[in-house]
Amino acid sequence: MERGYPATGMADIAREAGVAVDTVYAAVGRKPELVRLVLELAISGGDAPVPPEQRAYVQAIRAERDPARKLAIYAAAIRRIHARLAPLVRAVHAAASAEPELARVWQELSDRRPPATSA
Repeated sequence: MERGYPATGMADIAREAGVAVDTVYAAVGRKPELVRLVLELAISGGDAPVPPEQRAYVQAIRAERDPARKLAIYAAAIRRIHARLAPLVRAVHAAASAEPELARVWQELSDRRPPATSA
């Protein structure tokens, strides 16, 4: 986020993580896949990605019968998610026009977003 997507190479990422470049590739894959993982972690808010249907707020919304409470649960979850996600989204959008793979990663994540009010 400091230098932007195009200016940050895998060697920079490996150096910051204190590992070899090959370790980054073996653990995550290419740079677009690393960005996907970072975005998923920001969305999930933990140490591992959580599929949309398994996220606690989605389950809470589905279990809640009161529409106002559903909305409150959703709003609180979105506030927390976007606080983590917003800086990453800015960086991804800044680079996506020149990096088609990065634009594809963002679109794939956006396409699988669960509906907030599904029962």
